[in-house]
Amino acid sequence: MQEIAQVVEASLEDYEEAAKIRMQQVTAPKRGDIVRCIKIQT
Repeated sequence: MQEIAQVVEASLEDYEEAAKIRMQQVTAPKRGDIVRCIKIQT
């Protein structure tokens, strides 16, 4: 059988760092929209 993927566990710190980097790539107006959506849901 051929291996098609590998899964690597990540820590909470890894996830938070990845999210921070990703959010830095999003424009300010879009980040504002995301924050507003999160606020509405909570």
